[in-house]
Amino acid sequence: VTGGAKKSTQKRYRAILDKFLAFLKKRGITDWHGVDKQVLEDYSADLSDRDYSAKTIYGELNLLKTTIKWLRESGHLNRQPINMKLKKAESQRPYCYTQEQVTAMIDHCKQRPELMWIGNAIVGLACTGMRIEELASLKWSDISFDNLTLTICDETGCA
Repeated sequence: VTGGAKKSTQKRYRAILDKFLAFLKKRGITDWHGVDKQVLEDYSADLSDRDYSAKTIYGELNLLKTTIKWLRESGHLNRQPINMKLKKAESQRPYCYTQEQVTAMIDHCKQRPELMWIGNAIVGLACTGMRIEELASLKWSDISFDNLTLTICDETGCA
């Protein structure tokens, strides 16, 4: 529960922070005391100019605001909070393959023995709605043949 962010989250946050720190360096800002609402707005405009999606920009600004809040609450920054409202970006619904497309992918895999494993994975994903990581991390103990159920655990594990 208090073990911190998982490795994939840390990696994603590191990429965002590295990009932001490079932006600050170009502006001659050397520490978090120099980051204010105007700097975040300029960073947002810079990302937009570089064709980052609204969803990406929202996520990055949200992380930066959260970082500044944590720095303030931890006593590392003595300043007023940055009052900057963010509008959550509308995201597109994920694409769902049609039954015909799924059948075509499975048939393609059946014709090539070296692709049977991915055909089986496609069946598992299509029939359960699981994400790839969820399917890949299943254990035999997650499967109940008696009840015809699967137990899917998040990164914190199952109770």
